[in-house]
Amino acid sequence: MGSFKQLLGTTGSTTNVTLLALTPGANTTVGNTLIGIVKLSGGNQVSSVTDTQSNIWVVDVHSPSSGPTISIIRTVLATALTTSDSITANFVSQNDVTLTVAEYNGNFSTVDVTANGNSASNVATGSIVASTPTAGSIDLVVSGLGTGGSSPYTSASIYSSTPPLAVRSQGWPTLMNAGLADGNADTIVTPAVAWAWTGNLSTWGMAIAAYTLNPVNFMSASTPMVIR
Repeated sequence: MGSFKQLLGTTGSTTNVTLLALTPGANTTVGNTLIGIVKLSGGNQVSSVTDTQSNIWVVDVHSPSSGPTISIIRTVLATALTTSDSITANFVSQNDVTLTVAEYNGNFSTVDVTANGNSASNVATGSIVASTPTAGSIDLVVSGLGTGGSSPYTSASIYSSTPPLAVRSQGWPTLMNAGLADGNADTIVTPAVAWAWTGNLSTWGMAIAAYTLNPVNFMSASTPMVIR
């Protein structure tokens, strides 16, 4: 089963920018999957993602919201990234942006994605459910949360029914309020993920993506089989 390998880092900006670049904090492995979250504001979305080794990135889901938004991004590494490389997310000029990227063992593809943006005053929790994933096909669940830039969620947690999910990042810095969490979820038919934070918030954005692990072919058609 594929699993979380390492957090590659988190970066952010409180000034107006049109892109955000992250330098991996560790070397990566060809064939593994990188999944990240980008926290934006004002209902904006990520327009594209690139890296210095020309891997192909996709945006799996955006959270529609008039306030903070979350985009979940992903690539399967055709070429490994090192600490000399960079990953860049592009978007419309704005401030209060955060980018977090993690590496997962194995080649993952999307099974189901869901996103919501909520605007309910004075609440301290929020939840999201993946809509219609196929039973038995889910190997990994990744969720992101984006909250108001001035409302910290120092005790944020994320979980699903079975098993618990682990919080990998709580943003850059914590006041930026962008969290990434994940967990192996092959026993969950419909993942239900809930975030909780300290203090009452009026706006936030959430997204969740369910992934399946693709099999690895250890022998190609050009590889001869030797029988002794």
